[in-house]
Amino acid sequence: MAMFDEEHEPRGPQPSADHNVYYLGNIQSHNVVIAGLHKAGNSSAATAVAQMMITFPNLKFGLLVGIGGGVPVKTDNGRIRLGDVVVSKPTGEHSGAVQYDHGKAETGRFRSTGILAPPPRVLLNAALDLEARQEKLNGKDAPRDVTALHLAAYFGLRETITALLKMGNDPDSRDTAGRTPLSVAIGAGQEAVVKLLLENGAKNNFRDEELDTDIKGHRSMVADVIRQFYRLGNKVASIPESRDCKQTPLLHAIELGNGPIVRLLLEHGADKNIRDYIYGTPLIRATEKKHEERVRILLENGVDLEIKDVNGRTPLLQAVIAQHQPIVELLLKHRADTECENEGRTPLLHAVIAQHQPIVELLLKCKADIEFGFEGYRAIFWAMNFGNETLVKLLIENNADLEAREKKFSYTPSILAKCFGNVGMVRLLPSQGAAIEAKDGTGNTSLWHAANLGHEEMAELLLSQGAEINSAEQMGFSPLVVAAFRGRGAVVKVLLAQDDVDADFEASDYMMTPLLAAASQGHKQVVEMLLATGAVDVNYKGFSGMTPLMAAAMGGHEQIVELLLAKSAVNPNRESDTGQTALSLAAQKGHEAVVKLLLAKGYVDLNSRDREYRTPLFWAVKMGHVVVTELLLSNDGVHPDLKDKNGRTPLSLAVSQDGSGTYEEEEEEEEEEEEEEEEEEEENEDEDKDEATDDDEDMGGKDTDDEDMDDYDDESSYHTEYSSEEDEEEDRYSEEKADKNAEQRRKKISEALDIVKLLLGNGSVDLNSKDDYGRTPLCWASKTGYQGAVELLLAKENIELDVADNTGRTPLAWARENEHGEIVRLLQERFISS
Repeated sequence: MAMFDEEHEPRGPQPSADHNVYYLGNIQSHNVVIAGLHKAGNSSAATAVAQMMITFPNLKFGLLVGIGGGVPVKTDNGRIRLGDVVVSKPTGEHSGAVQYDHGKAETGRFRSTGILAPPPRVLLNAALDLEARQEKLNGKDAPRDVTALHLAAYFGLRETITALLKMGNDPDSRDTAGRTPLSVAIGAGQEAVVKLLLENGAKNNFRDEELDTDIKGHRSMVADVIRQFYRLGNKVASIPESRDCKQTPLLHAIELGNGPIVRLLLEHGADKNIRDYIYGTPLIRATEKKHEERVRILLENGVDLEIKDVNGRTPLLQAVIAQHQPIVELLLKHRADTECENEGRTPLLHAVIAQHQPIVELLLKCKADIEFGFEGYRAIFWAMNFGNETLVKLLIENNADLEAREKKFSYTPSILAKCFGNVGMVRLLPSQGAAIEAKDGTGNTSLWHAANLGHEEMAELLLSQGAEINSAEQMGFSPLVVAAFRGRGAVVKVLLAQDDVDADFEASDYMMTPLLAAASQGHKQVVEMLLATGAVDVNYKGFSGMTPLMAAAMGGHEQIVELLLAKSAVNPNRESDTGQTALSLAAQKGHEAVVKLLLAKGYVDLNSRDREYRTPLFWAVKMGHVVVTELLLSNDGVHPDLKDKNGRTPLSLAVSQDGSGTYEEEEEEEEEEEEEEEEEEEENEDEDKDEATDDDEDMGGKDTDDEDMDDYDDESSYHTEYSSEEDEEEDRYSEEKADKNAEQRRKKISEALDIVKLLLGNGSVDLNSKDDYGRTPLCWASKTGYQGAVELLLAKENIELDVADNTGRTPLAWARENEHGEIVRLLQERFISS
């Protein structure tokens, strides 16, 4: 039981068939049950195990512990002592340990008459692992050279100790682990022995080599065996290694929580401020362990309250972080420094972050600095961040600065509270002098934040307190503009209910009104509320010359387009900065429902032309929108042959589509740019070669070492092998992407041909129109190689076959030049037939 880290209370009543007596506890993270045998022998052992399994059916491992009769006193690994763990190991003809009743003595020797089954493989593997580790450690872990004085101290034998000391035994003798009898007595909780040793001159301030008690070696060994079981069974056991930091008797007593021994050591001159390089001083250790009594004893003995541990924390910081109010009170009573800080946080900040009101009150009573905060983020900011009204009120009552600003966003406590939408906290602020119009670093007021985040109740409160409703931030957005843009309907309703609101406020930097903002983002409810005011300009031209109707049409917001078209004042034919109308934008984006709504209005210009002379039909064809093209062509008012700035008609464009949304003219421009770039690269490469030649001459023309090249080859080979899996994954991704792109391309080519069919099906389309290059639709189709378009054109009786363009090339010449063999055949057959 001495090996237990912690002893557990007995369980409830045992089953009637179980007559064992159990001791429960844990060794590190493992629950352990111990049962004793009422007598030796196989039968009693088997009975005890069987009964144990009734009460504890979930036991995973069992260890038979006892004094092995006949086990040799010396082995290759040293002498066997009480407490050592002996693992049976197969040797020669024997499977392991020989049981005493499986053999007999004959003429002074032992003859085996039976053998036990070998130990399980997992235990043998664990034993091999432990053996290897033991060899590596050279036997340093197991304590040796334990004197009689050590043993007497451990068992509390005062008379024996007195006799041993009189016989001249050294009270400071050490075992191989560096422990003295005093250390052993402290670990065993032998207060009387500690006093006796101190009175007989035992040193008080030495450091042990180890932290744990005398049974540490045996306890670690058992934990190690358990850990090996888990490891070899592919399970993980979190058993920490034994700590290897040195400590004094006082630190040892503090950790064990033995108050009387702590007093004894201090009375006999123990260094009360001695540093443990991991755990700090005795006071830090006691605080960390939440040992209130030990803290009080140390404080009464005048310890230094401000020594920090390796993490830079004082005992007060430790106590606050641990939220241990009694120890905080003790430390503050002894005038611990409330301004100590670690990583930008004082005890007060830690207490507020933990929302521990009693500790906050204690610190404030001791005049803790209420305005300290890393990057200006003070205690009141943290309290507001957590929405803790009680702490906010407490800090305000202690004169927290409500105009202070944190550094990142330049928020004041007032602005921050309103950003969080906590009305309860905001109600605390005006009477304390918080400015209602305070702005953050970007010029945003509290009302602007409430509108932006949709805090309706907060907006009402701020307006009732006199907040300026039309104040704009640095980019010109008023609270109403930002609320409309975000679609905060409830806040928009609150703002529009105010008499002094500017419903048509213009955000100058972005050229945006509330109506334009709501229409562009598709917020129907907000648009309805704004239109209902009658105070908004429905034809306002904002960013890029866009009106609310254009923005809604381009975004495909059908219901908003319908709302706006219902207003007689709305002009659907207004043009953007690029000359596009609402119909042109809807056709470009392929919004079928919006196109239908606009076509239903008899006064919409069906043939409007933008700055490039492109009509809505031209845009629909260019972008490959089949349904929109059909909708436009079904309207008698649409002129299908209107040309763009290059003289091309929608049909001319349609037959030159390559399936990706570009057409031949653009490809020619791109090819010219690419040729120019290639020429520049070739010139740069020539220059680099010249420079390299010069460098070689300077170096004497020396070639690269063959060995260096071999190293490079090896490196390249290794890199290729290492990254092969990654390359395979990239290849799979590339193949999938290529398949997807190919499918999309096939779809677009198919749609392009559908559009050609729609245009050719319109009786008024000019089949032989010429553009500024002198090319007809057939010329374009032959040049680009779109066989389907060529077939459709050749099926028309009035198609002209031999029209030459400005370069003198006919459709047949283009097809031959670009090696479109099937198109050449089709054109020749048509020549013959005609």
